[in-house]
Amino acid sequence: MPATDFLDSKHSLYVAHEAAWKREERRLVGGDAILPEVVQFAHEDSTSYAARQAWARWMGFGRLHTAILSGHIRRQLPIPNYGKLGEVRGRAESSDSLAGLFHYNCDGVGSDGQQLDAWLDGVEQRALATGYRWLMMEMPTRGTLRSIRRRIGSRDPDAEQATDEEVRAGFRPFVVEYSPVSVTNWRIIDGVLVWAIIRVAVDPVMDVGTAVAGAGLGYYLLVREGYTGLGDEYQEGGWWKYDPTKTLLPDGHGTWADTGGDIPLWLHIGEPGRGTVERPSIGTSSTMELGQISADLMNAISEQRFNLRQAAKSINYWTGTDKIVDDAMKVQLGDGSMSVAIGFARAPDGTYHVPTLVNSSSFALDADAYQGVIESAVREAREIMVRQITSEPGSSGVSKEAGFAEATSPLLARIAATAEQSLNTLLYFLARRFGLSFADAMELSITIGRDFSLRDVQADIDTMLGLLEKSGQRSPTWERALLIAKGEALDVLPEEDFDRITAELADRGDDKAALERSLLQAQVVKAWIEAGATDAGAAEEAGLDLERARRLFTATTEEPEPAADPVVVPAAEVPATTVEEPVPVEEAA
Repeated sequence: MPATDFLDSKHSLYVAHEAAWKREERRLVGGDAILPEVVQFAHEDSTSYAARQAWARWMGFGRLHTAILSGHIRRQLPIPNYGKLGEVRGRAESSDSLAGLFHYNCDGVGSDGQQLDAWLDGVEQRALATGYRWLMMEMPTRGTLRSIRRRIGSRDPDAEQATDEEVRAGFRPFVVEYSPVSVTNWRIIDGVLVWAIIRVAVDPVMDVGTAVAGAGLGYYLLVREGYTGLGDEYQEGGWWKYDPTKTLLPDGHGTWADTGGDIPLWLHIGEPGRGTVERPSIGTSSTMELGQISADLMNAISEQRFNLRQAAKSINYWTGTDKIVDDAMKVQLGDGSMSVAIGFARAPDGTYHVPTLVNSSSFALDADAYQGVIESAVREAREIMVRQITSEPGSSGVSKEAGFAEATSPLLARIAATAEQSLNTLLYFLARRFGLSFADAMELSITIGRDFSLRDVQADIDTMLGLLEKSGQRSPTWERALLIAKGEALDVLPEEDFDRITAELADRGDDKAALERSLLQAQVVKAWIEAGATDAGAAEEAGLDLERARRLFTATTEEPEPAADPVVVPAAEVPATTVEEPVPVEEAA
């Protein structure tokens, strides 16, 4: 019997990052999963704490951020070249080719799977949160094949090879996503995965009246053909499925005959990152800081509501009283008296004084105190999301001073490069598991574009702001900051006037439409100046103040003239702004 003691071993990276992966997944999902992050006050009873958890509000900045990033990748995603698997036509003709069968139902063999691009969108979001995901090109078990053959009435129920009819009936490849939390140990030698252990759910009942020993998480062992490091019994390679007691399941073993001995499991990296010497990693979470802000904001709002409710109870506190006076007040209140006479209370030093009344409503904190905390949290989230997405190497000095000189272009390009690498691995194993040769499998390919328009990203920022406003929460500070960020992203805010412009916005925070028009005009003016245009007549005909533009966009100590009414420039005249072509990314495995 093969050795199984090692199935409980864990990779050093797994041990270091398990808690962080669980936290990021929890925060990305939101809902009930994040309620334990509501901090319980000292001496707070369980009823009050449960109520605050039930009323908790979670603003998923991480989910917004990953949705924007993955959405831009999806816009650039073409239909792959499926080679000899055929062409992908409309959904109605999906069964006309093997490519169509997979493309419109990539993560299952029934009729409820996802289309490839929609499935990838979710995988990308989760990969950006946890750093990476594990993907595997799976095949149904031999037991499933036997069921298919019984259902369609195959002539040879014990045949080794599946027929075309059986493939179209459901015996075909499908892709499975595994969380980093599920893959507990693995080994990669020279860039090749030689074995991995996945913890998978085991159904305690396989068929009616047939119980499997031990319910819960079983073990899914994958070994590359020819690898001897786990013992001679695993040298043939393949896969083994064990229940939680490490007992081999029925139909729990198979080989990699259709993949040339390779394990069809690979890494899908969100944002590449090697970590540090003390804390190495495979990928970098793009949501950790945003999740921290969301948790802080949820608790701040909960604390504010708790403080208001406590104050609203209007409890009266008498200070400086004694038992005699206290008993007298209780008697009068118990008798239903409309007025309560309060006698003099005796102090320990023998003197007498009138007790002081304090109402709990006076304990309510100033609303501005919490409003500042809330606005600060939203502003920090905006800073991370907007700067990371919309900045570019040629942006203004203010962006560079903020530490975001390398942002949109490199970030989206890196994400696209790693997604492209993962999808090409997916296509290779898809072809192999469909029975194609190595040479034919290498013909399948996909190329993800790198032309990410900053203008589209700005539209997403406006959508984010709209969501904030629809939620009933307004933040003039954030609104102004978003508009300033848009100006920086378009590189139309001159550095020497930046402070004065932001000060003016503080006085005109509600005049967003005027600022939008000014930014649009400023972008055209900047393009005019950079092109070396000096024709004052042409500038006047185009509605541009050329002299004012020179003062704004050239280094000068002259005081600019008062701003004239903004000129509305047609959108067609605004030059498009795109990111640069990316630098190739090293393999992150």
